[in-house]
Amino acid sequence: MLREYEALGGPKFAVTREGGRFHVVPAEVLNVSGERTGQGSILDTVISILSAEHDGAQLLEDICDQVQKETGYWIDIGPGALNMHDMRRTEGLKSQTARTALEKVWDAESAPASMVWDLYYDPSEKSYGLSFSYVGSAGPVVK
Repeated sequence: MLREYEALGGPKFAVTREGGRFHVVPAEVLNVSGERTGQGSILDTVISILSAEHDGAQLLEDICDQVQKETGYWIDIGPGALNMHDMRRTEGLKSQTARTALEKVWDAESAPASMVWDLYYDPSEKSYGLSFSYVGSAGPVVK
């Protein structure tokens, strides 16, 4: 499907696997001249967050704020993250990609690899939207 999309003139994507998750990440896009150019994922940005008490929603915001600080691109968090307010976390995140940080936050709150996310880019706003959903019947871990 991804190769077909690319053949029709769409961006080129790569599929990577990390643990129990597959990631579909950008590899090439068309520039303003119509030529293919390399394009990585904004979630490959390396971030660090100091140790402090965070609820899950605040930690997600901190991750997105660090990405914005490093790249200049805003990431808006969708409503799927609302159930994260009850999660408490004090350990920091040191020198890891935003993708790895998101995985750690979600895996602490739900069954490992049961959460998926979509990251959409809005070229008119030059910003991203991040939405979350559970895979299958998995849901938040009851603690």
